[in-house]
Amino acid sequence: MLVASESIRRFASEQSAGFLRSLMLDAGHAAKSGGIEAVHDLRVSIRRFRQVLKVFRAWLPRNESHLLRHEMKEIMKHAGDVRDRDIAIALLRKIQAPANRRVVAEIHEQRGVSAHALQESLRDFRRRGSAAAWRRALKLVQDSGKTSARDAASNILPGMLKKYLRHGTQASHHNASSKELHRFRIATKEIRYSVELFIPVFGAGAGVGTGGPIGELSKNLKKIQNHLGAIHDCTATAALIEDLKSPGRKNILRAIGKRGEEKTDRFLRDYRRQFEDEDAVRRWKKALRHP
Repeated sequence: MLVASESIRRFASEQSAGFLRSLMLDAGHAAKSGGIEAVHDLRVSIRRFRQVLKVFRAWLPRNESHLLRHEMKEIMKHAGDVRDRDIAIALLRKIQAPANRRVVAEIHEQRGVSAHALQESLRDFRRRGSAAAWRRALKLVQDSGKTSARDAASNILPGMLKKYLRHGTQASHHNASSKELHRFRIATKEIRYSVELFIPVFGAGAGVGTGGPIGELSKNLKKIQNHLGAIHDCTATAALIEDLKSPGRKNILRAIGKRGEEKTDRFLRDYRRQFEDEDAVRRWKKALRHP
């Protein structure tokens, strides 16, 4: 069982090994089926494991971590191509604009090509055995015992939250560009996944779904992530539509643009209500400083 007083090196090894197992399982499922849920789960697993490597980079095998990051970048690119088309098809069916059927057919055809490329990339990844090499290297890492998991959490997380709030001040304005919102979406995922990585340090009562400040922070980050994800879905779908030759694409783009504006308004409302609440922010900062 993970405890706050254990060394950060052991904590990092155990956490990363667990997330790697989940990643390999999801990679296997995506390689076999290539379905919507399988690709989504794969992307989440990759993002979480990449954050493990980023947060714990000082305590994990350097060369093997670099190799895995490089290989996951290629897989993530192919998975993103598939996911964007899955989102576009679902979104187009929701808005029910004229000419949708023809556009959906074109995007569905593109999806098939992207799914094949993803499956080939996953098969190559599994054949190379990089994950097995990483696990072998992990066993050779020496436990220095100088820094506890609790110390690491209190050193890493408060700074991440401070940087995130500063970024949020810039992103939570009506004139923020789609690129700024996309970067803030990535930042939201990174801090959320990092906080959740250290949940064992804060104890069972601190997790998602609890009434404590850590659980509250995680829940609010997920809500903001969902809002930003909905905005990104509109932006990515519009980019795909722009590249098509369909005569009805202008009407579709107008409908998507309107939906994107509505999602942006929801993001602005909830971010300001949740992350500009000084009392709440004070509670989160205190909890992160004292696991």
